[in-house]
Amino acid sequence: MRRLPHALSAVMASQQRQPKFQVLLWDILSSSAPTITAIVNGSAASAFQLDVTAFVHGGATIEEPGDHRASHVTFSLSDQLGSFDPVSGAYAAFLQENQIVHIKLGDATVSVSDYVGIGFMHIRGQVGFSIDRQSLRRETSLSCYGRRATPPYLKRRFTSNTYHAAVDFG
Repeated sequence: MRRLPHALSAVMASQQRQPKFQVLLWDILSSSAPTITAIVNGSAASAFQLDVTAFVHGGATIEEPGDHRASHVTFSLSDQLGSFDPVSGAYAAFLQENQIVHIKLGDATVSVSDYVGIGFMHIRGQVGFSIDRQSLRRETSLSCYGRRATPPYLKRRFTSNTYHAAVDFG
């Protein structure tokens, strides 16, 4: 079981909560980019990380089915300049298929460094992009899946500690 930082434990015990989240995009496909192992361990260079929390429009939908299906996150990024255009935007490299998305959950009363990550997900499929000509808003839609949806894990068997074979534990 994961331990919460002290600040978040105090918030959980109180009656006053102000939920917040953070969305980080990681570029693992560029040359000299970090591996997902380095990102999870916290040793990856922050030059390959982009905090897009301020651009998330309408919140994020997080599905954790709890069975054999992978976790699924969908959200939209919105700005006036088209920075998140997956073809020609300034941050197009972060929006390619198989890039990493890290969602962290926390509270407005604690530091962002105390937020708890709910998982590292991969962008799957084509990133959607639309332009609203009346409000001049450009919106990018992303769909991300947990590691169970990645091809190396789809055919892998998962079992419990009581089964003594060379398979991953689910």
